[in-house]
Amino acid sequence: MHKLILFLALLALIAAFFYPKQAGASLCGQPCQTFGLRYYEQPCFGIKVRDDSGSDYSDICYGRTYGEKTCYGVPYTETENSAVRQLSCDYPCRDSAIRSLCLHLISLPQTESPLHSACPGLINKCNWR
Repeated sequence: MHKLILFLALLALIAAFFYPKQAGASLCGQPCQTFGLRYYEQPCFGIKVRDDSGSDYSDICYGRTYGEKTCYGVPYTETENSAVRQLSCDYPCRDSAIRSLCLHLISLPQTESPLHSACPGLINKCNWR
């Protein structure tokens, strides 16, 4: 009887370890806009599999995720180099320069600036009223 309980407990531990967990995903939909957050990643101890069956993708970890999420994207203020780089996962909500720019730009006539077109959504998302 004890062997059966031990076996079931071990089976439950293995199942809990390999239960699927989010380990990364797109943050912008398809297709991504040029600027802003694009995706996040989180390290996985186990097997990481990409599920791209929907319009976006997500990375599933069969094992344990560990560490912090790392987010990547292109800053709104970037005009020369639009290469994806690591950004804060709460970007741009804590960026006071972008907040000031958005609150100023929203009062001006529409321009071709990517930040100008993104500002109404950012003001709502970040609660910058």
